[in-house]
Amino acid sequence: MTLRLGTGNSTINALSGNDYIQTQANTENSLSAGSGNDTVISNGLDTITGGSGSMWVQTGQADTTITGGAGAATVTGGQGNLSYQGGSGTTLLTSAATNGGSMTLRLGTGNSTINALSGNDYIQTQANTENSLSAGSGNDTVISNGLDTITGGSGSMWVQTGQADTTITGGAGAATVTGGQGNLSYQGGSGTTLLTSAATNGGSMTLRLGTGNSTINALSGNDYIQTQANTENEISLGSGFATVVSGGSDLIHAGPGSLLVESTMNAQDTVISGSGKIIAENIGQNSNLSINVASNGATINLGKGDAVTIGSSDNTVAAANNILVNNILFSETNGGNVINLGSNDFFSSNERSSGAGNVLNVIGSNNSGFISPQDISNISLAGAGNLFVLGGASHQAGAAAIVNGSDTLSVLTSANSINADNGATLFVTSDDNTIAGSNAKLTLQGQGNIITLIGNATVSDANPWTHATQQTPISPQNEFTVQGGQFNLGGLDTLLQTNSAAAITLAGGNSVMLDGNNDSVVANDQVYGGNQIVINGSNDSVNVQNISDGTATIDANINAFVNVTDSHGPKIGGVNNNNNEHLLFIGGSGSSSTVLAANSNTEVTVFGGASGNNIVSGGKIGNNYLNGGSGSGDLFRAGGTNDLLIGGSHGSNTLVSAMGNETLTGAGLGNDLFSITGGGGTDVIGDFTGHLIVASNLSVTNEAVIGGSLNVVLSDGTHVVFQSLTNVNQQANIFSSMRQVWLGHS
Repeated sequence: MTLRLGTGNSTINALSGNDYIQTQANTENSLSAGSGNDTVISNGLDTITGGSGSMWVQTGQADTTITGGAGAATVTGGQGNLSYQGGSGTTLLTSAATNGGSMTLRLGTGNSTINALSGNDYIQTQANTENSLSAGSGNDTVISNGLDTITGGSGSMWVQTGQADTTITGGAGAATVTGGQGNLSYQGGSGTTLLTSAATNGGSMTLRLGTGNSTINALSGNDYIQTQANTENEISLGSGFATVVSGGSDLIHAGPGSLLVESTMNAQDTVISGSGKIIAENIGQNSNLSINVASNGATINLGKGDAVTIGSSDNTVAAANNILVNNILFSETNGGNVINLGSNDFFSSNERSSGAGNVLNVIGSNNSGFISPQDISNISLAGAGNLFVLGGASHQAGAAAIVNGSDTLSVLTSANSINADNGATLFVTSDDNTIAGSNAKLTLQGQGNIITLIGNATVSDANPWTHATQQTPISPQNEFTVQGGQFNLGGLDTLLQTNSAAAITLAGGNSVMLDGNNDSVVANDQVYGGNQIVINGSNDSVNVQNISDGTATIDANINAFVNVTDSHGPKIGGVNNNNNEHLLFIGGSGSSSTVLAANSNTEVTVFGGASGNNIVSGGKIGNNYLNGGSGSGDLFRAGGTNDLLIGGSHGSNTLVSAMGNETLTGAGLGNDLFSITGGGGTDVIGDFTGHLIVASNLSVTNEAVIGGSLNVVLSDGTHVVFQSLTNVNQQANIFSSMRQVWLGHS
């Protein structure tokens, strides 16, 4: 039949045959298809029912209602609204490309292909079907119960998935997805994404988010989530095992399940822990990964460059080898946390814990860091070459520490219990500690300490200082408490000078405390090795005469003057070749001490403490370590090669290089002066915020950024490396930092 219906309403039952039916506008028609293959051009307010044969329908501007049958249905929508109920046959439905009416599609038991190009559409699929749904410019809602593939368009898209597996590709419009029990594969587009899985028994999700920002609530199931660069995403995880590969700036809320997070490229990520296990890997070239431990009982395995904040209890944090744990930050925790370090790691804490019982286990070697006893109450150093400081501004007391091996612990807080064995080194500048162990080295400045050491121990005690230097432990030969006068000590003696002025000659292995003023000391280490001298007064002078394998230690306060020379006389029991000579100078709270070793082979180590305006020149053999502590106005001159110069932390320091390789580090306050004298080698400049002057006989021949630091080559082959800076200001031979420092005053 070929039916071109008129302006009257019609009822058509096309039960057989291949029919062509066309309706007119402003009519209402009922069309029923049968076993034939029918074509319908619908212009009226039509109701069309399919049969067992195929059906091709073109709708128009009027609203149309279509019910599919057992045959295949092909529908092309128009400007009118379309209501479609699918049958058991397949469906191919395409809306108008533009200005299409809204469609309400309840697909049948046959598989369907839907192209919803325009209009605001509702699409519902059935179980046990496979459907392809493409959205366009309209705002579409999809209830997916089948094995569906859904593609978003420029309009917004809301999708509810079911028990079947679903594949969704986002478009330029916003996508809101609620997951079901089936697995979900999602490829994000340029629009934003809000995706929430089923609360329980959810299927696994594979989410590759697009260039739009996303909010993901992965509440259950085992999920893989990948984010892109230049996006900001918030991801909340639940009970399943989740893998997050981040390329953007992501905030990740871990749950009771396990989490593997990888920060790649330039990712800037923050993870807030749940009660589950977290494996964190910061593998990007410029990425940062911060972990906030906010709930109890978490287990966290760190990779390189992670920062951790602990605000809960009974967690375990493990750091792999060769990583930088930028900070372990505690935030009002109740204790019970365990932190395990591997090797070559850095650790620091922040004095925010309100509870006891947090534990730090240093299992490997060459780790370093700062420990607050307010955060860590139990410390174990069991490797070799570890260097840690136990202290804090709050002066919280009462930590328990075990140092076993060639490790170093500096203790700034009081009332700690410390056990040191097998070559451990302790620097203790506090009171009322209990210290025990064997074959340990202890430098002690404090009072009320109880010390029990066996084996070949070295003790430097400032009240008074008692020290034995021979391989076989022996008691001090003599113990002196003196005032003014002249004292010649043969060796292995202890001296406490309480006031007045004294002239003292030391033959080696002595321990001396000077509380007077204007003292003069000549210290030779020929017989028993280096002397230990503590100067608590002012205007004292010490002439240190070193021979091979000798070490002198001086702890000074105000206006001390130290001159270091090489003694060329014989060495008792050995050959004097003036090698392996050392001086350790520890500044106090005063100022204006001078240490001159430029004409000696002595390696000089200076800890400036709180003193300022110190003048120090390192020994010509090199390997000098000059640290201005918390003072200011220091003048440090390198002696040889491999020197490390660190200006006082309150700035206004002058750091002068020498021939060879040196590291010069300022206070970072913008008022330090660096002087480069040349001579070849490499000079590394750290915390550069002041000015640097190159000797007038030198010029710059090349500049390049290598490894994130500006490398300046001078005419004599000297390399000047501005650590972590890529640009500095230069005017002739004067360099200044482009970084501004604001202190609240000029």
